Amino acid sequence: MRRWSRLVAVVLLAGCAPVVRFPHGQFALAYADTRSAYLVLAARVRDACLAKHLTEETCQTAVALHREFQRLDQDIRKTIADPRREPDWERLAEVLGIVAGLAVKIAP
Repeated sequence: MRRWSRLVAVVLLAGCAPVVRFPHGQFALAYADTRSAYLVLAARVRDACLAKHLTEETCQTAVALHREFQRLDQDIRKTIADPRREPDWERLAEVLGIVAGLAVKIAP
């Protein structure tokens, strides 16, 4: 009898633990891919700015985009770290917009 009561207690306690749902994992993976693309593009833009291959205006725009990325990055990381928070796909779309904006800046 004692064994059964322990088993029931373990099952009940395990049911209280936060569960990562598939959309949450999918969101984290999508963000990781998007963040990686951003970091590669940001490095290329930074290098182009340092080499004076881009206009000052373009470089200032890149700096503003980087600040926006940092703000979104903090918020998205909080969402990923807390499985109770719903993934905010619109925030991810904003980051994709930043990535696209940087890609346009370095396009020949």
